[in-house]
Amino acid sequence: MNKHNTKKYAMPSEQVQEVMSNVPGGLIRWGISLITIIILLVLVGAWFFKYPDIIRSEITINMEQSPAVIKARSTGKIVALLVTNQAVVEANTALAVIENPAVYTDVLWLDTCLSKMHLTEAGVKQSIASFSDTLLRLGALQEPFSNYIVALEDYQRYQTIEYHKRKIQLKEDQIKARKLHLLEMMEQRRLLKAQLSNAEAVYRRDSALFAKGVVSEEALETSKNNRLKVLQSLSALNATIKESEVETTQIQDNILDLDQDDREQESHYSQALRRAHQQLRAQLKAWQQAYLLVSPIKGTVNLMGNWSLNQNVIEGETVFTIMPSGLSTPIGKALVPTTGSGKVIPGQWVQVHLNNYPDKEFGFIKGMVRSLSDVPLKDGQYVAEIVFPDGLTTNYSYTIPAQGTLSGYADIITEDVRLLKRIVMPVTRLVKKHY
Repeated sequence: MNKHNTKKYAMPSEQVQEVMSNVPGGLIRWGISLITIIILLVLVGAWFFKYPDIIRSEITINMEQSPAVIKARSTGKIVALLVTNQAVVEANTALAVIENPAVYTDVLWLDTCLSKMHLTEAGVKQSIASFSDTLLRLGALQEPFSNYIVALEDYQRYQTIEYHKRKIQLKEDQIKARKLHLLEMMEQRRLLKAQLSNAEAVYRRDSALFAKGVVSEEALETSKNNRLKVLQSLSALNATIKESEVETTQIQDNILDLDQDDREQESHYSQALRRAHQQLRAQLKAWQQAYLLVSPIKGTVNLMGNWSLNQNVIEGETVFTIMPSGLSTPIGKALVPTTGSGKVIPGQWVQVHLNNYPDKEFGFIKGMVRSLSDVPLKDGQYVAEIVFPDGLTTNYSYTIPAQGTLSGYADIITEDVRLLKRIVMPVTRLVKKHY
């Protein structure tokens, strides 16, 4: 019975076989059209549908002007607390002084004087006048200060005595006198030349008359001697003029030597003064670095503890924090991994999620890539600079306080890529790889 039923259902009837072997052409065309339409719809959808890649990187956010942390650079008592908590101070304002051998008011006064001093004759006189009437207790600065005073006095003494300048003036006066005397001798030479002309005329006349026997030999000898005397006088005067000119040249040469010596002396004393000034300023700077706490920026003072006079501080301990005045722009530094770094370009949007502010509760911050480093760091990561057009306000309209350093991760949203391209690219790569 079972075998009969199996044969009955396994072998369809002739009518069924005829229907199955003659499928309508319209049904086939309809099926092909439907499949073609579906494929076209998929391709069109893949063309219009596009989405970006997300490159995740670590990020650190700081303010362009971060709070200034002021730490003690030496151990000792606070001997002067010059500001109060929450006071607004300018840059380079002294905040506190740590115990040291010097009297801090004397050191600060000296620093003010040195900053105003000009290395000129008037400035040197003014400095000596200021320091001569003041007893300063400078501790370790006493020796460089004494050297500076000695250099000041040496420079002033040189400027006051003016040894070389006076000698130069005397030499110049001698030259003027010699020039006047030379003019007189030139006039004498002119007169002697005139006398020589007369004497030669007389000698020629007497020679002619002597040849004719008109004058005696004695008269001729007399005119000859007169001519020789004038020649001797003229020769002696020419020698004197020449000697005077040589001596004048020597005096001028001496003036050049004196002027050179004067310049060298002036350079020596001025350089010694500058060296002493620089050494004292350097020692002052070292003292300030060690014992004086100074605000590097303009802002509000925050006392990092209940500090008071004569309280001991330890080297490296934070004493003050200065919060910058006014608005400060946040800047993010994202470490972009090597993989996919070529997709990162300026202008791309970034979603920043902070560790201290969970995004489920506070949301994320919207940023933008401003620049990407040309070369990677030692670990192969690139540094992307992130700016925040809306500040530190999240997509939940919560403003993150701009204090200290914020860290988290950043999702860099790259350019959108079409789905069709993502489908075709692996096929294209595979084809090019094998062919």
